[in-house]
Amino acid sequence: MSVSTENIFRRKIYQDLEEWKKNDSGRYALMIEGVRRVGKSKIVKEFGTREYRSCLMVDFLTASDAVKNMFNRYSDDPDRLFRLLSGYYGVRLFEYESLVVFDEVQEFPRAHQLVKYLVAYGKYPIIETGSLITLRMKTRITFPSEVRTIPMNPMDFEEYMWAVGKEQQLEMVRESFESGVPMDEDMHRNLMDTYTTYMITGGMPQAVSALIETNSFVEVEKSKKMIVDLYREDVWREDDGILAELFSGIPSMLNRTNKVFSPGAIKKSLSEF
Repeated sequence: MSVSTENIFRRKIYQDLEEWKKNDSGRYALMIEGVRRVGKSKIVKEFGTREYRSCLMVDFLTASDAVKNMFNRYSDDPDRLFRLLSGYYGVRLFEYESLVVFDEVQEFPRAHQLVKYLVAYGKYPIIETGSLITLRMKTRITFPSEVRTIPMNPMDFEEYMWAVGKEQQLEMVRESFESGVPMDEDMHRNLMDTYTTYMITGGMPQAVSALIETNSFVEVEKSKKMIVDLYREDVWREDDGILAELFSGIPSMLNRTNKVFSPGAIKKSLSEF
């Protein structure tokens, strides 16, 4: 069975997006920063679809040269820029009622550089998403005061319980905690099994989708391998001479008795060559 990654999961960050829309979207753009495959694009697309009349997403991982040229040519003419983007993507924009998303903006820093002026332009609230932002910040990415940044992490255990349909058990855990009364032994064992499964998925939405749709840990491992391969590709692309060695050394170090990752040990071993 093929693995789909189209599931839209309930995520706590959605509340942050709602708060931004209500209080800050007219003054600040929002940058959602997190690793690849953590669910940034999907939660923003869901938010834009549900909370606005329309949502225009520009994915800079796949954006054409024509789209990038729009940002270069019309950086001083926001009206023209947004009209062209609207026509190119076939999304009608409504002033003050449409969301514009710059997805994976680290792939095209020019768009991020323009956000300060687009916020001042003010007709469309803007959300950016970014991966590897900290890694690239020294040479390409800066954060103006008009951009508010929030992190997005893998699913926590509560979000995982929502995803697998165990809200009732979650309520029982909460009641047990608040009352100080231990849970039934069988229920506790069941919850620990659920927690173990959560740890196997790593809380990554793609792996959780694989588990829900196939009930197969083989498919979960396949999805995790795809994610790790993607990270490895990113690391090699941004390698400064030691990043790849650090990344490759994580599994062996965590497999040791003390399960401690020590970057210094890798640097030392490299310096001995």
